[in-house]
Amino acid sequence: MSKKDLEKYLVSIQKSGFKLELDRIKLFLNEIGNPEKSIKSILITGTNGKGSVSTFLSSIVQSLGYKVGLFTSPHLIEVNERIRINGEKINYDELERIVFFIKDKVKKAFEKKILPNRLTFFETMTVASFLYFNEKNVDFGVFEIGLGGRLDATNVLFPLISAITTISYDHTRILGKTLTKIAREKAGIIKPNTPIVIGRIPKHTVKIIKDFAEKNNSKLIKTFDKKNKLYKKNNRTFHYHTVKDDYFFKPKMPGNHQGENASLAIKIYENLPVFSKQKKSYIIKGIENAVIEGRLEIYQDKIIFDGAHNIDGIRRLTEFLENENLRDLCCLFGVSQGKKIDEMGKMLFPFCKKIILTKANIYRAEDPENIYKKFSHTNRNFEIELDLKKAVEKILKNSGKSKILITGSLYLVGDVKRILNEINT
Repeated sequence: MSKKDLEKYLVSIQKSGFKLELDRIKLFLNEIGNPEKSIKSILITGTNGKGSVSTFLSSIVQSLGYKVGLFTSPHLIEVNERIRINGEKINYDELERIVFFIKDKVKKAFEKKILPNRLTFFETMTVASFLYFNEKNVDFGVFEIGLGGRLDATNVLFPLISAITTISYDHTRILGKTLTKIAREKAGIIKPNTPIVIGRIPKHTVKIIKDFAEKNNSKLIKTFDKKNKLYKKNNRTFHYHTVKDDYFFKPKMPGNHQGENASLAIKIYENLPVFSKQKKSYIIKGIENAVIEGRLEIYQDKIIFDGAHNIDGIRRLTEFLENENLRDLCCLFGVSQGKKIDEMGKMLFPFCKKIILTKANIYRAEDPENIYKKFSHTNRNFEIELDLKKAVEKILKNSGKSKILITGSLYLVGDVKRILNEINT
C-alpha cells in the first residue's frame, strides 16, 4: 500500500458520514483485544479550548520526563497530525500499516456479522491511536474528544481523570439546541470514581456536571473559584494561584483564553492520581513550549490564522483583536453549515475593512452566497470567491499594509495553509 492508497481509503470512509454511537467501536475493539484498556489515559472535552488544553497538558507531562501520546482532531494539513508521541507525528508508513490492519479486521468482522457496518473515519483514527500508543509503550495518552462526549468514539476509554473546558453553542443539530442538553452530552465522559475538572462554564450547567459527578462518585474539581484564581500580568504573562502552588507563565500562543487553557491543564496535572509534586519549573517549561497551529497563530507577522468556528470562538478572537488594537483587517471568511453565522459576523466584521467570503474544501462548507445574504444590508465591503486558491491570491495581492485574518473554520485554516505552502515552494 502507499500514502495515496491510505488517503484514498480515508477519504472514502470520511464521505460515508458518521453515526454517533459506541456499540460499533466497542465490538471492534473487543475483536482486536481491547488495546484501549492498556492506556493510562486523560480525556478532555469542551466546546472550545479542548485542543489547546490537551496540547498544554501533554507538553507538561512530557517535560516531566514521560512518554506521552496525544490524539487530537481535526488535522489542518495532513491526517497524521492527529496522532503524536512527545510532539512527533506518527510516521506515514506506520499509519498506513495500522489503518490497513484495521481495514482488514473490519472487513472480516463484517463478514462474520460481528459488525453491522464498517468503522467511520473518526473511529478508525481513534482505534489507530490506541494501537500506536500501545505499540510504542507510552506512559500516558491524552485524548481530545472529537464531538460532544457521551457518544464520541474516544469515550470507550476509562481515564485517570477527565476534563470539560467550556460549554457553549456548537453542533446544536447533534448535541442539542440548549446549553443544558449540550452539558449533558459533555458530562457523558464522567466515569465512576474518576475526577472531573471543569473550566469556565455557565453557572446553570455546573449543577448538571455536579449531578453527573455525584452519581458516579467522582470528585468535581473547579479550575477557577475563590481559592483558584488566574491573574493577567504585563506582556502576556499570567499568574495562576491554586490551593497547592503559584504558577507564573507566558504561553507562546496569544490570547487571554490561552491563559485559561493553560491553567486548566495545570489543574488537571495537579489532580492526576499517579503524580507526586514535581519541580514547578518543568510544569512552566511544558506550558511555554506548547504550540498548536491554527489557534491565533501569527504567520510571517502578516497573517492571523484562527480556527474560531462558533460564537464563543469568535468572541475570544475579537477580544484578542480589541486588546491588540487590530482593526481594518482583510478577512478571508468561511464556515461550515449549521453555524450561527448572524452572531459570528456581527461580532467579527466590524474589525474588517474587506471581507472575502469563500469555502473550505469539505462537503459541509456553507455556501458563501448564504453568508452574504445575511449581511448584504450592512454595506460592508464583501466579495465572494468560490475558488479558494483564487481567494487566497486575491487577499494576498490586495491587502496592502493591512493584516490578513483567516477564520471561521479550522478546515478553512488548514486549506489556506496548504495553499500557502504550494505558493511558497
